[in-house]
Amino acid sequence: MLFLYHSTSGFGDEDVLTGRTFGGCAILWRSDLNFRVDVIATGSRRCFAVRICTDTCSMLVINVYMPYEDSSEWSDLFVETLSAIESVIAVHADCHVIL
Repeated sequence: MLFLYHSTSGFGDEDVLTGRTFGGCAILWRSDLNFRVDVIATGSRRCFAVRICTDTCSMLVINVYMPYEDSSEWSDLFVETLSAIESVIAVHADCHVIL
């Protein structure tokens, strides 16, 4: 069984990291299923989305790595991430949403 995927890292390409890093997420799907998958730009390194289309249904699958620290510094990032999710859902209002 072969799988395809889309993923994102919580870090930029300019970051030099060692050891076990954190932050990022992925969506995997079986390649033998009969549907089209389109990657949706979210404008955020903390979330991404794919649109899965069949003959009868369209689904928007969103994967997110939310900030978890309780401080004013992280609160802004939390709100920005929620805003990115809200924007993607608004643009794809014809889809069922899985978050």
